[in-house]
Amino acid sequence: IYAKYGWWRAGDDARLKISGRRLDAAAPPLVADVPNGYGTGFQATGLTFPTTGCWRVTGAFKSARLSFTVRVTKSPLGP
Repeated sequence: IYAKYGWWRAGDDARLKISGRRLDAAAPPLVADVPNGYGTGFQATGLTFPTTGCWRVTGAFKSARLSFTVRVTKSPLGP
């Protein structure tokens, strides 16, 4: 299950790192695509969740961390 997600960075000398794990069952970790070239400010990313369920996603930039919890479902409209 793929989702685009935007982040905001307050600097451009370090790379944004994203990790994620499912909280309600065992599952492989999410796969994050963090492209280069955005500089300071907006950072587009792609998150691929291997299963539906309750997920904790964490972004790390330098010493800062931001986590959020999301319920991942499949859309009845299709992929």
